[in-house]
Order: sequence, then C-alpha cells, then structure tokens
Amino acid sequence: MIKLTTKIEMILRDYSNVWFTRLSYMDERELKSMIYNEMRRLPNLIGGAGYVRSCERSVEAQKTFEEMGSSFARLREVTVIEHSVPQKIVSNKIRSANSAEEIFNLLTRYTMPIVVLKTEDVKLEEAGLKSDMPSDWDGENHFARYDAVGIEMVK
Repeated sequence: MIKLTTKIEMILRDYSNVWFTRLSYMDERELKSMIYNEMRRLPNLIGGAGYVRSCERSVEAQKTFEEMGSSFARLREVTVIEHSVPQKIVSNKIRSANSAEEIFNLLTRYTMPIVVLKTEDVKLEEAGLKSDMPSDWDGENHFARYDAVGIEMVK
C-alpha cells in the first residue's frame, strides 16, 4: 500500500473525485491515459528526490541511492519509477468502481511506487511483466512481478 502523507492523501482524493466524475463518459483509452499522465506527475507534485527516496525500491536501486547521493537528476538517469501493479490492471479496477471512495481505496492499495534500476526494468519487459502481473498473482503481493524475475526488494 502507498505510504500516505497528508499531501499524498489530498492529491489521491482529488484524483478519485475527478476520475469518478469522468468515468461515465470516458473510454478505456482515455482512462488509461489519464491515470498514466497523473501518476507520472505525482513525483514532481510531492517533492522530487524526496518522493523517490520514500518509495519502495530494489536492493540494487538502494545501493545506487547510497552511492549517488541526493541528486534527483542523476538518480533519474539510472532508475525507473514503476507502478507496483501495472496501470492497465489498476485502470480496469477503477473502471468498475462505484464511488470516488472506492477509487481512492484502489489507488492507495494498487499504486505503490517502486523504484528499480533501468537494467532491472528490462527484466520485467523480457519476462512479459512490464504491464501484467504473473498468472499466479494473489491480488495482494505488490512485489509479485519483481519476485518472478528475481529482483530483490528492500524489506
């Protein structure tokens, strides 16, 4: 689950209300695009490197953070912020939501940001897990994609 600060909660509640209002007239492509664009904006809205450092991350990304220091620009060169659960799965769940509160709960449950190295991100793509969860996913384990390709996460 995403780590909720007051600022993140406020932003996600705003998103939830807007998205619920728009669900009745948006098609799937528009919904996915909106989720993608808004979730990409979160790091900058919340605080650049401070946000990245608050995310769950792989062991290798953690080592890189320790070596590179606090430069957000340098970290962005070698890391990727992933959705813990791919956007298409989240958008399908949002599409069937019955209230803004339900969307908020889905966002806090399924949009935990994960930072991995770009080289680790390639492993997800090669395994066909860039935009999918493993077929045996239990609906709870946010690290299932990473576990499936051998990316160790900081515990």
